[in-house]
Amino acid sequence: MNKISTEFKVIGYFEEYFVDGKFIGSKNCDKQPNRDLGWSGRKTAYAANDIILDRNKKIKAGTKYYTYIQQLCGKLKGTHAEKVSNLYNLNAFRLK
Repeated sequence: MNKISTEFKVIGYFEEYFVDGKFIGSKNCDKQPNRDLGWSGRKTAYAANDIILDRNKKIKAGTKYYTYIQQLCGKLKGTHAEKVSNLYNLNAFRLK
């Protein structure tokens, strides 16, 4: 069985904000954060001031929230043949 490799060019990072388990919004990060990505980098805090997110979403001061850091991925890395092979392998179960 072929190993499927899907490496993407990382073009940035964003932070997702949740309140009471509900997704509120996200905010782009200018540089790579100094914490782990995803669940292992989860951070819980109380908003000292109002937090303004992308698309004019808002978390009011005093609200408990938690965040995750995620990657923004761009183009698939590799040669054209590797890209086609990866896409074929990802969809191989549908072709049987």
